[in-house]
Amino acid sequence: MFNSHTGAENGNNVEGHEQVIEQEYQHLAPKLCQLACFENLKLSNITTIKSGLSQPCFHVEYDDKHYFAKYIPANSIELLVSQIAADSTLAPSVVFINESWLITQFLSNNSLDELTLPETEKITITLTLLTRLHSIELNGPGMPLAMQNDKSEKLIEQCALKRAGIPKLDITLVINDLLNQIECTEDLAYSLQQLSKQLLFNLETSLKLLPELASVLCHGDANFSNVLQVKTDSKNPLKAYQLIDFECAQLAPFTYDIAMLMAVNDIELTQADFILSEYKRLISSQNQADKTSKIVDNLEGNGCHSHKNEVELVTRYYDLSILINVLWYFIEYQHKGQLNYRELAQKQLMLIKTRYDQVNLILNQMR
Repeated sequence: MFNSHTGAENGNNVEGHEQVIEQEYQHLAPKLCQLACFENLKLSNITTIKSGLSQPCFHVEYDDKHYFAKYIPANSIELLVSQIAADSTLAPSVVFINESWLITQFLSNNSLDELTLPETEKITITLTLLTRLHSIELNGPGMPLAMQNDKSEKLIEQCALKRAGIPKLDITLVINDLLNQIECTEDLAYSLQQLSKQLLFNLETSLKLLPELASVLCHGDANFSNVLQVKTDSKNPLKAYQLIDFECAQLAPFTYDIAMLMAVNDIELTQADFILSEYKRLISSQNQADKTSKIVDNLEGNGCHSHKNEVELVTRYYDLSILINVLWYFIEYQHKGQLNYRELAQKQLMLIKTRYDQVNLILNQMR
């Protein structure tokens, strides 16, 4: 589930493309040429996008237009959520979907992490997109347009079922699954398990202070590199940016998405109060624009949650988001042997180093 934490996949920088197809992805290129949306596509018009740490991605030039193509693993929710987000103009337009491929409009603009903007402005831009994503009604009628164009009735039926069956966050299951994938010394494994138990206990304690929060559609990986600038003639700033990379999408409390946003962007916990307040301000503005209180009622439980308790919950999800990222990066380091993954894991741990004694021990055991 949590297999994309750097984003930049939609081709936000043409210089990030190799002029040849990577050897490990060469078997996929002919499959791209066979898709119904690319009749007579030539291999020479396909290039690998190297940005990001996720699934195989390509830049396709076809019929004087540019497309982004992503190979999707089996049972991924990304196909469905990408279409749902695109329908709400939150994501690039979807051109074609089948069981294994997502083809969208190619955006050549910069990602948010590449722009020279203050961090607070980047946070506000990302939160604006998240509030809109969180407000999407998932039970509405109708089939996504890209699905209607697909000839596979079985796929259409499966996606209709998934629309009402987007997975709900089970953070204990996620962490245990990652811990089971770690190949390390017994000492490191024990330290990671002890830290995870502490963090899960903290979350359980904090949840008891709040009435049950409604689950909303969360991005799950709101990295600034997963926010792309969009060329638009509209004066509406809401249309100036879009989200990409919905591999980690799921139903979860909005506090989880805020916490993961902070974790993946290396934002210190001291910012939690400001970010939560900014999120609520944006919700209020959105409600006024939409002339509805539905979002506030859904996210704040009709005002029964205290701001202090919500900050506490963001804190607990933040700590667990750090752990999720650490485990994922370290697993990738073990599989690929690339030091940058280990460095990313260590960088994440530094964000919670002063609050948990186990972290210093884990950092020493990771070296």
